[in-house]
Amino acid sequence: MNNKFSLYLTISILAGLSVGTGTYFYTHPFQNIHFVSLILFILAGGIFSFGIVSGSFFKPYRLLSKKGRMFSFVFLVVLSLIMTVALKPASFHLWGYYLLATAAVSVAAFLFLLFFVSAVAWLLLTFSKNSDALIQKKRYMLIYALLPLAVSLIYFWAFYPGILVIDSVNQWQQAHSTFFNDWHPVMMTWIILLTTKVWDNPAAFVIVQFTTVSAIVGYVVYVFRSLGANRWLVITGWLFLSLFPMDALYSVIIWKDTLYCYFLLWLTTMLVLVIHSRGAWLKSYAHLIGLYLSIAGLIFFRHNGWPVLLVTIVIFPFFFRKNYWRMYGVFIAAAVTFLIVTGPIFSYYHVYPADKTESLGIPIQQIGGIIKDNGKMSPSQKSFFNHIFPAKEWKRVYQPSQVDPVKFHKGFNKTPIRTNPIGFAKNWASIVLQNPKQATSAFLSMEQLVYKLNIPQNQMRPIFRYKAFSSYRPVYFLSAKTIKQDHVHYKPFHYSAYGTQYANVGLASLIKSYNNLFLSGLARIFVLPAFYLYLTAVFLFVIVLKGKWKLLLAAVPAFLNLGSMAAAIPAQDPRYLFSNYLLFIPFLLLATIVAGKREQNV
Repeated sequence: MNNKFSLYLTISILAGLSVGTGTYFYTHPFQNIHFVSLILFILAGGIFSFGIVSGSFFKPYRLLSKKGRMFSFVFLVVLSLIMTVALKPASFHLWGYYLLATAAVSVAAFLFLLFFVSAVAWLLLTFSKNSDALIQKKRYMLIYALLPLAVSLIYFWAFYPGILVIDSVNQWQQAHSTFFNDWHPVMMTWIILLTTKVWDNPAAFVIVQFTTVSAIVGYVVYVFRSLGANRWLVITGWLFLSLFPMDALYSVIIWKDTLYCYFLLWLTTMLVLVIHSRGAWLKSYAHLIGLYLSIAGLIFFRHNGWPVLLVTIVIFPFFFRKNYWRMYGVFIAAAVTFLIVTGPIFSYYHVYPADKTESLGIPIQQIGGIIKDNGKMSPSQKSFFNHIFPAKEWKRVYQPSQVDPVKFHKGFNKTPIRTNPIGFAKNWASIVLQNPKQATSAFLSMEQLVYKLNIPQNQMRPIFRYKAFSSYRPVYFLSAKTIKQDHVHYKPFHYSAYGTQYANVGLASLIKSYNNLFLSGLARIFVLPAFYLYLTAVFLFVIVLKGKWKLLLAAVPAFLNLGSMAAAIPAQDPRYLFSNYLLFIPFLLLATIVAGKREQNV
């Protein structure tokens, strides 16, 4: 036995040296070696290798059928290949070396990631359910909400009266006028307006926001602890949702993404309860009201929430019929509410509609990439796109990682897109087919935040946002013609008018220092949303192997949201994918709650 252990240990050390060192040099130039990071890669590689060499990682699969084992092998290999591509630096430093060296470090990185996802799956597959459902008093929800509330209060004190960006300044100015614009969700603007009636300060909305956020976190933690999730795993998830810098910071930033993503977290948790209880959870009117409110937050706090709901309504009836009619009643009630609000109520308040070109970021970016690279285009195609934006301006302004420089350029003519959408679609589709390489490159450049694990900071918007200005000119998100025609007028925004002297500069500096720990080295991967997407994929894989595939349907709104953002993401800004940081927690806990085949047979 000792001889076998020694053999496994020796092989694991050698394998760890190989895959750890190879992975390090896959992600770092040879000329820039950080020995601490290198040693960590080697140690991790050795630990993962031991699980493979000893056969420990393979034990949970022995209970599976041949098809189940084949599915597991294919899933783990494909996911590891995708992650290997995602981990490759934007400027791959190995192309100048021998092909054999490049291949060796690439294979090492693939094996490292394969061993990593295998280790995660093994831990969850061998995880025993902690206990049956626990009866917890409702007051525990409040107790669980206290930690995120306390952390948000600290951030609120540091960055008083809250953090505003250009979007939130626009909504704040709308709330102090009679002109409402659905460029940013009007429902959120109206909530801001209501808070100003109590206290005319951005701090009023921020308080409402982080109180809501804290209540949702308290509810999520309460639910999974009640379902019997392991106490220490629940505490870990609770701490992450409370202390992870993006979670805490976003609770005091005024933008639509914070509340939208937390309402998506709330909805996902309730769908877990609906499916887990086989519809019994729906018998409570309080639960139905909560489900309705979560869906309302989803569809009213970001424009892509509405298509997410519609597709969910289409998908769910294929799998859930008996005992679920109350859920569909709530879905329909939320849809009717949305149509009433965005129809007659918007009309009554003369709400300006959102710019339809906002959802065309990817096509515009592909057009720009093709023109920038002098792609193949017919004279009529050139004429059509020149009418939107002159070719020399496409080439000068185009940036691979964001569409805003083109879309918001004063010379960008949106009229042909608005008046002739079919012509725009046909011309775009034609040049994409004529220039597949350039179109694909432009698409992947815009999608890198969705799947990449290695993105240079200069290709992203700041991961952490603080007060970047002391004042802001009027921000309209309306055409000059509309502003002049309707006499729209907003006042400049001045932070100092709302008591910035009460902000704690020293505390803000400490928070910034803490956040900066995640911006360099190995820690940077923890602030990239793709990392949590891949972890979530492993958690869902484990749920399938444990024989509870229907629970995957709780992830339908989450993945529809991800798909809708991937189809229209305007820039490399983590806030667009903030839900990734939140939703991996419920799926982690769900993967541990579900009983494995061995437990089911006991």
